[in-house]
Formats: sequence, C-alpha cells, structure tokens
Amino acid sequence: MANSTRTKDLVFGALFGSVVGAVTALLFAPKSGKELRSDIAAQAANVSEKTQEIARTVGEKTTELVGKAKEVTLNAAEGIRSIKSGEGQIPGKLAAEEIAASEAAQDLVILGK
Repeated sequence: MANSTRTKDLVFGALFGSVVGAVTALLFAPKSGKELRSDIAAQAANVSEKTQEIARTVGEKTTELVGKAKEVTLNAAEGIRSIKSGEGQIPGKLAAEEIAASEAAQDLVILGK
C-alpha cells in the first residue's frame, strides 16, 4: 500500500517537474514569439499525451482491482454460507480471502485519491 502511494507521488512529481522544467526552458530560451508559441503548444501536447496515458493506466488498474475485489468478496460470501450451512470451510482460506479483499479495497481507496 505504501509503495503504491510512493509510486503515485513519484509519477506526479516527475510529471510536474518535467512541465515546470520545459516551461522554464522555453521562457528563457532566446527565440522569437512565433517559435516560442510553437514550442509551448508542442509541450502542451506532450503533457496532454502523458496525462491521458496516466489516466488510461489508472483506469485499467481500477478495473482490475474492482474485478479482484468482487471475486474475493464472492468467495468469502460463499465460504460464510458454507460455514452457516454446516458444510464448513478451512478457516485459514476464508481469512486469506478476507485479507485479499481488504487489500484490494485499500488499493481502490488509494487510486481514488
């Protein structure tokens, strides 16, 4: 969980730093106004592409985690039903599924921030 937060912070920091660096380089470069505007437009397009790529990645991860959470929740519910009906299930397996569901839910919360 902490690794995911650090990775997200690193990605956003790198993206922000690259934007600030690019804008600073453009503003201090000795170019005509037309060239400068052209360079700024090109950098804006690059930032837009990177942002779309990050959004796509977050969407894919979210979809993956939601599917995982649903699967684990269904397995846990089936385990609880079997325990109630007297068929029984290995308690360790149920606990492992609950832990996995909890971790998946925490990952979803992190991605939602």
